[in-house]
Amino acid sequence: MANPTYSDYSDLPASPAPPEAPGPPTARSACLVKQLTDEILCAIFVYLTVGGGVRASAVSRAWRRASVSSPSRAQVWSRLRLPSTRPAGLAALLARAGAGPVQLLEIEVNAGNIAAVGKCLAAHMEHLAALHLNFIYYDKYEEDDAPAFVRALCKPAPMLVSFALVDAGSFLGEALHSAASRLFGRQAPHLRKVKLYCFVQNIARSPVFAAAEEVHYAHPNPASNQLCSTDIRDLFKVFPSVRTLGIQIDRYKKRVKPASLPLQPPKSLTTLVLCANGADAGVAANLLREVRHKEIETIHIDYVDYPFWRRPNQEFVWDENDSEC
Repeated sequence: MANPTYSDYSDLPASPAPPEAPGPPTARSACLVKQLTDEILCAIFVYLTVGGGVRASAVSRAWRRASVSSPSRAQVWSRLRLPSTRPAGLAALLARAGAGPVQLLEIEVNAGNIAAVGKCLAAHMEHLAALHLNFIYYDKYEEDDAPAFVRALCKPAPMLVSFALVDAGSFLGEALHSAASRLFGRQAPHLRKVKLYCFVQNIARSPVFAAAEEVHYAHPNPASNQLCSTDIRDLFKVFPSVRTLGIQIDRYKKRVKPASLPLQPPKSLTTLVLCANGADAGVAANLLREVRHKEIETIHIDYVDYPFWRRPNQEFVWDENDSEC
């Protein structure tokens, strides 16, 4: 067979020319940027980090107007993740967010900022859709810090959907227990997601958790305060509508005498996730023996092979293809 010649391919389209390398911005492109509306600019700024949004607002007067004073600015500052929280910065960002729903994620509370953070929360609680607090447990707080901060948590929170409290040192303990019945002013009708690293007894009298559907609980100081059936019973009472319950369980104190009637979980509970310490493989089994669990659709046990002191900063992540009970 003869080799094909060029004429055989003459009807094929020519290959596209390689794209030209981008050149420096022209006056026309700069003019197009200036034509972007505040709404479009804010839709772009949403993809920036908090620090990126602050820097973008300093680029020009137009960008600052869009991100600080335009009606669309709320979406730019609606998710604030501030692991190193500075009170002045938090107050300024909340002011930029305006009256729209704001998610405060990873707010660090320490001895140096607790008073100022409490004042910010008290002033903006009605606009918060999410509030995630992490107390630095090794700090030395003043005696009056805890009651003052808890008073801020007693402000109404009509927009609150998600609440996380990491208080490994139980700094808020007594103050939180005394004010539990007034938490969020008893006005948090949309609260559905809760993460707690504190003693459940401190919130046992609070009615605002009655509608929560996703709960993640970790018992503080597991070495000296082991999780026990009383804690599980209180969890079931505080969260009567829970659908998914995750429990970090490092140690579990068995009853001296087996209970004649196992603990009854809420009828709404469909998924129970136990994150257990692999150094003591029996802790999860000890808990399940004291709970009427046959009606729970899914029970997942995740073992780790080291003694963990993790904070419930993230939700449980587990594979449905893994072992289930």
